[in-house]
Amino acid sequence: MGARLVTQALSPTWACLSDTARLVLIAMCHTAKDHPSEHQAAGQYFAGRDYLILALSGRDPDDDDWRSTSSYRTWTQRIKRATRELVSAEAVVLLRPAHRGRHAIYEVTPGQQATLLQTGSSAAVRGTATCWCSTRTNTARRGGF
Repeated sequence: MGARLVTQALSPTWACLSDTARLVLIAMCHTAKDHPSEHQAAGQYFAGRDYLILALSGRDPDDDDWRSTSSYRTWTQRIKRATRELVSAEAVVLLRPAHRGRHAIYEVTPGQQATLLQTGSSAAVRGTATCWCSTRTNTARRGGF
């Protein structure tokens, strides 16, 4: 579990992300490991889209009845959109794209920009941290989710 990564994802630096993107980032950080193990590098999200759908919607993506509904398709699109937003904001980096039978692997990097852009050690407490997304062309907030 990536407790350190989750703490970095909760930084005010990422407040400019859409609500869904921020929740996806937190879920990715929670799943990624803070420290490497024998079979998994540190800071890599590898659980796939279905885990994110389960974490955010509370519905089991393996439920065939729900999987065939428009609600499932909507959640799939929300997760895809949020993931694109995270890649655009450089909160995650695609290491290996998904392909037949394999999940995509992302490097989760919420601490890199947060560390670079803090205006001081107590900036987050004072609410003066610079939002990384505001320095980039990011139009994902237009439509809510």
